[in-house]
Amino acid sequence: MTVKHIVLFELKPGTDAASKKKLCDAMYGLKDKCAHPTTKKPYVRSMSGGKDMSVEGLQHGHSHAFIVEFDSVADRDYYAKEDAAHQAFIVDFFTGPDAILKGATVVDFVPDEF
Repeated sequence: MTVKHIVLFELKPGTDAASKKKLCDAMYGLKDKCAHPTTKKPYVRSMSGGKDMSVEGLQHGHSHAFIVEFDSVADRDYYAKEDAAHQAFIVDFFTGPDAILKGATVVDFVPDEF
């Protein structure tokens, strides 16, 4: 059962281009850095993302979006709650003293499950 993990980032005002690139590179880097607790191999199935380009005006401050795919709810849970690489990313970009993220919205779902 594939789980889609949607992440929307809101950057702090004045964030420069180099910092935005560092954020996006680090997010993409999680695909290879996040290791399964048992196999010690990367477990993120796929990741895509990009800068907002909506014309609807409903971004609510979000400027970057990522879609992360996992093979199971257990993999998603490990990523969200325990994975050391993901936890370090959160500190570096969201909660730490040099964080550039003002906010984030996360929505997870299983395709076609309502």
